[in-house]
Amino acid sequence: MKVLIIGVGKVGSTIAFSLLHISKIEKIYLMDIDQKRLEGEAIDLTQASWVLRDISSVEIVEYGKIPNDIDAIIIVAGKARTYPHEDIYQENRKIIESIVNMIPDDIKNKTFLVTNPSDKLGSEFNLMALGNLHRKFGDCSEILLKKGYTNWGIAAEVEKTIHEMTTHYKLDMFCKECCYPIEECKCASRRDKSF
Repeated sequence: MKVLIIGVGKVGSTIAFSLLHISKIEKIYLMDIDQKRLEGEAIDLTQASWVLRDISSVEIVEYGKIPNDIDAIIIVAGKARTYPHEDIYQENRKIIESIVNMIPDDIKNKTFLVTNPSDKLGSEFNLMALGNLHRKFGDCSEILLKKGYTNWGIAAEVEKTIHEMTTHYKLDMFCKECCYPIEECKCASRRDKSF
């Protein structure tokens, strides 16, 4: 499996590191508009890849150039919330719209959205929203107030979803609303809305 992560800030780079632990992921492509940060994260993640896998599984992709051999795209680009209930919708909507426009139509149904507000933006752009499941286990407001961002719970949710895809399921077997496999879907009224 080959995954493209668009946006390698604190959350995107944490997700990339988490995905290095999934043996069926052959390649993690990284894309970010900030070239300097992108290169730094790629070098750091490549070192981690060598330690964890004895091989480099990380590669930089030129911004706007989506590789043809992608099995999944994870969009993490945008403004992060730095305090509880911060309204970042309008700013992130513009960013997500520009990214979605560069993704070929045949790959859009393989695209996950983590950028906040992921549920609202995911619905608007017809993408599978991730990054909300971890909130069931605690209040993100406390995390934001204490460290200024959240990343580990989000990365764990993405890793779990991608791991399930690589071991048990195909992408079209996931509910777009709750991100569970269709047979475990929590949205009884939306069971037919898979990819």
